[in-house]
Amino acid sequence: MGDGFSSYCMRRIRQYGLPFVGLSISLDDPKALEWNRRTAAFCADTFYQAAEASEHLSFFRSGYDLNGVSPERVATLIQKNFEYRIAEMTKDAKRAKGKGRMTSHPPHSGSSSDSSEDGKLHARKLREADEQQDRRYARRVALSQRRYETVMIVPQLQQYQDLFLDERLCSSDESAAEDDDTTRIRHAPVWRSQRATALVEEIDESTRDLRRKGPKKSGRKPAKRISLGARGPRGGSGVSPCNLPGDCYDQFWLQSQDAKAKIELGVQPNIFED
Repeated sequence: MGDGFSSYCMRRIRQYGLPFVGLSISLDDPKALEWNRRTAAFCADTFYQAAEASEHLSFFRSGYDLNGVSPERVATLIQKNFEYRIAEMTKDAKRAKGKGRMTSHPPHSGSSSDSSEDGKLHARKLREADEQQDRRYARRVALSQRRYETVMIVPQLQQYQDLFLDERLCSSDESAAEDDDTTRIRHAPVWRSQRATALVEEIDESTRDLRRKGPKKSGRKPAKRISLGARGPRGGSGVSPCNLPGDCYDQFWLQSQDAKAKIELGVQPNIFED
């Protein structure tokens, strides 16, 4: 489409009354809502112009057919995407404001732009921390699902299936069940008992056996995770899970908790046979 499409976009953006393309997070302001509405309409308009010229084929996977996609569907997808972006922008704005409240500047220590940049940097670091926490949670969930599938296949392990209905007994820093165990670093949670850790290691070994006997998984090997040593998270979780059997908790760790913490743990009857 080249320069012709650029000219079309510039003409349409003027017709929509937009000096530039952007979103506003001031959702209580009618003018801001009108701005976002015009931006959404402009995006839908230019998308269809690109679709008519088959320019979209450069961006979509091969075989993607737009013929059955209605204008209403496109408008809905654009609106949902905008809502997500506005929510993320709002989080960043709150983080930046929080940094501004925590940092006090002397009268002549710097300009307001310096403070704004500090806030943006702090917001970005908080976002990265949130995203890392989300990735760790996703690893724990995937790990619990994999272990649950294994215990349901191996008869002698089925009595422990309830332990893996969720991610509580799993750590984000435990290895995936690959043949080459040196590619991953294991950090058992500090609160988990040796018997519980031995159980998950037995399940992981059973998973590796099942995979060795089954078809090979395509694709490259997972990237090696570097051990952080003492700087690493304690078991990949900052909060100990509740309502697990008593013998899933390390007894020395359990005794170190105060009475209130023990009540909140909601310790259940033991599950391992003596």
